[in-house]
Amino acid sequence: MKQKILNYTVVFQKEPEGGYTALVPMLPGCVSYGENLEEAKKMIKRGHRALH
Repeated sequence: MKQKILNYTVVFQKEPEGGYTALVPMLPGCVSYGENLEEAKKMIKRGHRALH
């Protein structure tokens, strides 16, 4: 089976109360949060994998 590579844009938004929200606009429901940018990146990757 041929593997297909897809690229998605991730939007990170700094929250006023602290931390970052991360979302993938092309994948409705793929939203996550992290206390810092690195954690937000890690969490959105997990969320993306869960959708596929």
